[in-house]
Amino acid sequence: MTGLAERLKLFEPLLDELTAEFHLETMEPMEPGGDPVSDAYHRCEVKRHRIGKACASDRGAVLDHADEIMHAISHDHCPSGNRQLIEPLVSALGARQVMERVLVCMERGSAAERLGAAMAWYWASPTLQYSTLGELQDDPERSQPGAVKHSLVPGEMTPSGKNADARMFMREFRPRIRTAYLRAFLASEDPSDCRYFSQFLSLSPDDYPVELHPEVEAARQIAEQHPERFKQGNHRG
Repeated sequence: MTGLAERLKLFEPLLDELTAEFHLETMEPMEPGGDPVSDAYHRCEVKRHRIGKACASDRGAVLDHADEIMHAISHDHCPSGNRQLIEPLVSALGARQVMERVLVCMERGSAAERLGAAMAWYWASPTLQYSTLGELQDDPERSQPGAVKHSLVPGEMTPSGKNADARMFMREFRPRIRTAYLRAFLASEDPSDCRYFSQFLSLSPDDYPVELHPEVEAARQIAEQHPERFKQGNHRG
């Protein structure tokens, strides 16, 4: 992905700003480990965790600093650790607002912001839950590119309204997120970034409006001519 050292260099100052905004004590300097990138990675992990805990306990502060939190999220380097900031933001603003912010970052952001936003989409989007395996298998939404993540909850009935809301959000946002992934893939000059975007990319023209078919064809050609830029198994004919 976009060089880890470069991403950490952008990300850490944003965490430091949030540390100050949330009135957290400045961390004691860590003992250097000999590898500057590894040291920066560890510092960012610790700082994000501390800020995430502060966000989870102070909704008002999250609302006050939502823009700064989103800016940090768009520069995060970790597609799993980033939930520490994303989930409190969703709790404070609601899924729709956060999904909109993530999409704007993907559509208008820098290369680093597009990648960070793409990583954030998974945790920003609502979750569909199922009480039985049959429900999961019968749901046509589950296998669509850009679909929501799914949690199987044996023996529990999830309120139908929650799943209805999740499906409504994804029907609304799916055309934009598909287009955003497509254009981020085409715009990226980094093969690792391209591979990340390609995980959520459909190459079927049927999944896009006709005006985007030339861009779909361009992505298909990249996938065929530069397989190092495309994650195997996602190419849909």
